[in-house]
Amino acid sequence: MKKTIKAVKDWRANAIILGGGVTANSQLQRQLIKKAKKDLPMCEIYIPLPRYCTDNAVMTAITAYFHKKEKRSWQKIKADANLRLDQ
Repeated sequence: MKKTIKAVKDWRANAIILGGGVTANSQLQRQLIKKAKKDLPMCEIYIPLPRYCTDNAVMTAITAYFHKKEKRSWQKIKADANLRLDQ
């Protein structure tokens, strides 16, 4: 949470958009909203409905399933942590 608040301040962002499986954690949501109201009063927070909070483990498992089904070797997978969504 500290890194999120710092990033918003450093980048002068006006919104926080949560995503991923941890987003479904209601305690985390409450804490972030409380902290943001105190430290970032002009910042909007967008939290998806729980059904849209996908779990990275599920996405990884689905990918592994299709790679195995197509008999692809995991050693040949080229991961790119910086891949842009618009590419």
